[in-house]
Amino acid sequence: EEEEEEEEDDDIDASLRAHVASASSAPTTTTTTTRRVELNVGGEIFATSLDTLCSDRHSMLAAMFSGRHTLTVDSDGRLFIDRDGWLFRKVLNFLRSGKPPRIETIEATRELLAEAEFYQIDALQEHLQRIVDAERMLYFSTTRCSVPSMEVSHNGLDVSCGTPYDELAKSNGLVLNSVV
Repeated sequence: EEEEEEEEDDDIDASLRAHVASASSAPTTTTTTTRRVELNVGGEIFATSLDTLCSDRHSMLAAMFSGRHTLTVDSDGRLFIDRDGWLFRKVLNFLRSGKPPRIETIEATRELLAEAEFYQIDALQEHLQRIVDAERMLYFSTTRCSVPSMEVSHNGLDVSCGTPYDELAKSNGLVLNSVV
């Protein structure tokens, strides 16, 4: 397995020779090297490490940097991805921290879900899908219930008619950052 990882790293290095610069960390007792990548996503410039971009080995980003794909560069030599920069910032921060991003509206949540699906980042997709499902159930519980004690279950989310949004979220293990 270590040999496969070394071969993958060699493939990545070969594919990105012209696009990935080595940067040294601040001098300490030892010096480490990380592969730095500059990206232009929808006109917004990002600098990150190759390790961050490939942290989800099954994602589209890991596949893009595997050496199997031709990468597009902008006029400044940055890797170009024709997607929304604001949403990519949320994806990138998720890859860096593993923490779900704060989302202001359900519309933005749906847009970010589409990006998570595009980049094939399963953990982020699952989290966002649960929020969208909870919102859908809340809508159902507040607008379509004719029997106040009726209970509904969809994709593992349980709700009773009239359940407040924050109670719905807490009862299903979700952390919502704003009112929809």
